[in-house]
Amino acid sequence: MTDEQTWQLEKFISKEISIVYPRAYQAFIRECLLYDVYRTDLLRYGDIVVDLGATVGEFTIKAAKKVGTDGLLIAIEPNPLDFELLRRNVESSKCDNIILVNKGVGSTSTEKDISFRGRDFRAKIDTLGDILKDTGLTHDIDFIKMDIEGAEIEVARADKDILKMAEVISVELHNTKNEL
Repeated sequence: MTDEQTWQLEKFISKEISIVYPRAYQAFIRECLLYDVYRTDLLRYGDIVVDLGATVGEFTIKAAKKVGTDGLLIAIEPNPLDFELLRRNVESSKCDNIILVNKGVGSTSTEKDISFRGRDFRAKIDTLGDILKDTGLTHDIDFIKMDIEGAEIEVARADKDILKMAEVISVELHNTKNEL
């Protein structure tokens, strides 16, 4: 399959959600929306949710609909191409309870070259604490979803107090289980 075919956009439609995504992300979409690997069944109406590694919004939108109008979801995604699709998907979903942040999370404020799924980009990185402060979040977080390609160790070190406050943390580990 050529790069152009791999990045061709597809659409996922169900009764709850409709999103556009690159064909290369088909497995991610299936994991999140069909198998619910991040456990949105644990979300409650009114929850405050942080989505670290929001990609194109598959978890973001599903979670935002579950927490409803009294809830809040902060979606953090560093990849500019994914972020643009995330923005479009959030707009078309008509979820008004989502704050979008085009950054990555790490242990310090910096810029970093990142490679993901054959795409290279430069991203602004900040600590979770600083990102949350910039969004104006003043409540404790109920649920954190973290799929940040190995940076989970940096976040755990820099923002362990924030992680400790969360009632649920759903994390995809990237060869970091023992260290985390």
